Amino acid sequence: MMLIPTPADIECEAVRQGQSIGDVCRRAGVARSTFQRWKSGETSPTVSVLTRLVRALGEAREAPDPNSEVA
Repeated sequence: MMLIPTPADIECEAVRQGQSIGDVCRRAGVARSTFQRWKSGETSPTVSVLTRLVRALGEAREAPDPNSEVA
């Protein structure tokens, strides 16, 4: 069974990765206002929006750390 992330889940993961929700929304191509309306309960996200947000978090997690040394 697949769990659908909540706005809090997405924000927590962004913070854990050292990002703002604005960074995640930008990478996902989702307006921050769209995220805020979902967070406040005004709207529900489409599957497409959820997928893009989750992928944006995953891409950030997989990106190399620019501050790390490469051997």
